[in-house]
Amino acid sequence: MMPANNDLYSQAEAAYGRNDLAAAEKLCNLILTAKPTDLPATILIGIVQARLGKTPFAISYLKKALRYDPDSFEAHIALSTVLCRSGKAEEGLDHGRQAIRIQPRDPDGYIHQGMNLKGLKRLNEAVNSFRAALEVDPTHQAAAQNLAAALQESRRDLEAKAAWNAVVALNPKSTIGWLSLGQLHLMLGEFADAISCARMATELDPRSGQAQLLLALALSEAGESVAAEKHIREAIRLDPKDGIALAALGFWLQEQGDFIGSIEALERAIKILPTHGFAYYNLFRCKKATQDDTLQLIELMKLANSDKLLLSDRSYLNYALGKAFEDLGEYHGSMKFYDAANEAAHKVWLEPKPWDVREYKELATKSMEFFDKGKLANIRTKGNTSSKPILIVGMMRSGTSLMEQILSAHPEIGGGGELTFWHERADAIFNASHGQLSEIDLQAASEQYVERLSQLAPNKKHVTDKLPHNYALLGMIHGAVPNAKIVHVRRNPIDNCLSIYTTAYQRPPVFAHNRENIVVAYREYQRYMNHWKQTLPEGSMIEVEYEDLVMNCESVTRRIVDFLGLEWSDQCLHHEQNKRSVRTPSLWQVRQPVYATSMERWRRFEPWIAPFDNLD
Repeated sequence: MMPANNDLYSQAEAAYGRNDLAAAEKLCNLILTAKPTDLPATILIGIVQARLGKTPFAISYLKKALRYDPDSFEAHIALSTVLCRSGKAEEGLDHGRQAIRIQPRDPDGYIHQGMNLKGLKRLNEAVNSFRAALEVDPTHQAAAQNLAAALQESRRDLEAKAAWNAVVALNPKSTIGWLSLGQLHLMLGEFADAISCARMATELDPRSGQAQLLLALALSEAGESVAAEKHIREAIRLDPKDGIALAALGFWLQEQGDFIGSIEALERAIKILPTHGFAYYNLFRCKKATQDDTLQLIELMKLANSDKLLLSDRSYLNYALGKAFEDLGEYHGSMKFYDAANEAAHKVWLEPKPWDVREYKELATKSMEFFDKGKLANIRTKGNTSSKPILIVGMMRSGTSLMEQILSAHPEIGGGGELTFWHERADAIFNASHGQLSEIDLQAASEQYVERLSQLAPNKKHVTDKLPHNYALLGMIHGAVPNAKIVHVRRNPIDNCLSIYTTAYQRPPVFAHNRENIVVAYREYQRYMNHWKQTLPEGSMIEVEYEDLVMNCESVTRRIVDFLGLEWSDQCLHHEQNKRSVRTPSLWQVRQPVYATSMERWRRFEPWIAPFDNLD
């Protein structure tokens, strides 16, 4: 005797729930044989057909269900998803709207519609749909989580951060919530917050490799490389086939100067994730490509043209190919790959939030007008008198990493790396638009800054801070620590801009990946530095030509050490033996003896470098 339809349907639902699609399909067919118009079975078999890839059958069943009951909320929801995923977006979204009309107080209708819109990359509409679900039920965790994810994907970063905070407020035990919030903090350069979120995720799920990896990356970015290693290796122990963790290990080993170990880890990552562009980029960044790499490069070129590749992977792959072809002396081909890399990277990172050049220039002008000689003379009388900081500034890719590596080899100088201290506090201290400086906040920051440097290198007389873009804040920083010494590194403008263009970034500056914008940013940098040369007091800043440093390393370094008021140390001439962690794109170069191959590099690309060749 056959079971009743209700029993069979319960069995079908259970089979579907455990992903036994064949059993669910068979049970639904039994029900429909006995009762062809059974609505729940017709809807469920339609959903099962969709999961099995039998889209035409799925659509047929679900439309049949709607003939049985035109106001079936479940049938409209299921059909909308199947249609949207099969290229019939407008028809699918119309069924989603009908579901919402039928049950306007059910948040699931809005959530399903939002997910369909998100899948169609109509992110702003998806955000609105998820927000509508939360208006119906402000405590709906799935709606809150989907809203945060849609905001993050649309690069509405501040809104996404607030949304992920709402997710973990609704459910403090949401591992995915803490992970996603931590990843966003990491992307925004908010490393302390990223570490806090990662620690919460690891406490909630100690066996989460993702949480361990996030903690490792955040610690590493915060300058805690030793602590980071433990968590990278734990992530790999938890999942030895995690290609992303292996690639992260390869990158971490590069930072420590272990290029052999790095190559081994990156090659393991590539075997597991053969489309992971980041792994390929770092592999070719820490070695020189030769003819022995030809077969691999052919495969990479095929992969880089795949339509299924993520834009971020395509960007990194093209950077890897650009570097490899440059190593092989194929400069025209190399530039084509660099162009493709920048085009993809711009779409990923910067296209959603275009750079406002006019605003940037206006704020620069107002900042320079505010910090004139008289203003600086007044502000510095209230600053911290410590001489511990050594600020190394210049346009990015100008040689600041090499400069820091040389100076931090001196026994009395610690290397602080690229500290975001002043950029994190700049808006609170100085409002360029209104010409307002908070002297109270500036004095508090000066104390915190000196304390931070002391913590980084407790036994050193001086500590470097080599965030290149500090050049834009030198007025404020000089007012805070007037006895700090400033080392300005300049490089041939064409070589400098070419290097910016041919380098991949995990958090690119707003002007990167676009040649014209790079030129604008470079000219603004020149304008800033010309201003500081005229306004900073004599003896506070020394200027160094990168090319002079490379060709006459000892004499230039002696001049800088003398400027810093230190005794000479021959250790400065062996900076490649400096074991400190290096986190910049120059990590390979600074581990080598001073070399001249980056000088006049632009000449190899001369026919293809406009508008960089207009700079002087």
